[in-house]
Amino acid sequence: MKGSIKKQLKRVLALLLLSASVTLMAAGDSNDPLITRSYLEADYRAQMQALIQGKLNNAFTGAYNRSVSLINSITSVPVPREFDDVPPTAWYYPSVQYAVMHKITAGTGNNMFSPDSLITRGDFVTMLHKFAGFPSIKGKKSIVFTDVPLACYFDYPVKWASSERIVSGISSDKFDPYSTVTREQIAVILYNFQRYMGNSVAISRPDAWNSFSDKASVSFWAQTAIQWAISEKVMSGSDGMILPVKGATRAETVTLLYGFYKTAQMP
Repeated sequence: MKGSIKKQLKRVLALLLLSASVTLMAAGDSNDPLITRSYLEADYRAQMQALIQGKLNNAFTGAYNRSVSLINSITSVPVPREFDDVPPTAWYYPSVQYAVMHKITAGTGNNMFSPDSLITRGDFVTMLHKFAGFPSIKGKKSIVFTDVPLACYFDYPVKWASSERIVSGISSDKFDPYSTVTREQIAVILYNFQRYMGNSVAISRPDAWNSFSDKASVSFWAQTAIQWAISEKVMSGSDGMILPVKGATRAETVTLLYGFYKTAQMP
């Protein structure tokens, strides 16, 4: 057993070192470190699969974390990125810059960001996992969702988020990862994430949401989170409406995360 762990460790560390080399070469050739996202994503998926399958011991986990830190340090210099479909005058421009520069997300190809495309529940939890700094599960029990494929790119993020009670499913064993995440779902997730970080979720302006004409349409289970998000300026409405069940676009999602970053006490 120990021999197989050592072999696995050597293979994965070799992959990480190769990725670091490719990262440096790609950054040098393109003059844009953000182009290396695909290599980092490949490593991310490989490591998440290894961790999920339980093949690695604590010694490997430490080595993996150090290797990830090394790769992150190589590409940690924020570099502005301009997209053809994100004009500097767009309301979401600063949020897109923040999210891309901090590797929370990237473009969709052909120098496009696709700001109006919708985000799925699985994609949002994956973005939140990156936003949080790729935290590990730390031995806590996560919910087993039968509709989350083993070792897919959002498997470990969902396991982490459910183990920390940041997310829950639509039922006891279903997460519905491919459905579009709604604005009220995001508010609940960010509210739970705020508590996960040990920060206050006090609502300093409880009447702030009274100015929105559709507040009665907020689901019961999301009312406290929506009140908090609006009160603390994590979320804002559109034309006097909260639009709680509206699907969140890529532009709205990075704006919500950027708003959370600016108002919350990040670690």
